[in-house]
Amino acid sequence: MTLKDKRIEWKARYDAWKESGLSVAEWCRNQEIKIHQMYYWVQRFENSGNGANTMARRPSRRRNHSS
Repeated sequence: MTLKDKRIEWKARYDAWKESGLSVAEWCRNQEIKIHQMYYWVQRFENSGNGANTMARRPSRRRNHSS
């Protein structure tokens, strides 16, 4: 399974969980999915901005603190 395939699969799971109204733990128990895996993908999707490009990484911004 490619990374793109995994992203598609986990995005579908993420959307199903969001629509369910259940807690992550409860939804994972019902779906027989490992909770730590779900939390990993929840973090990826929520930190990427609505899952538009879920694997994109934001560039870090370094500030020059020398005055």
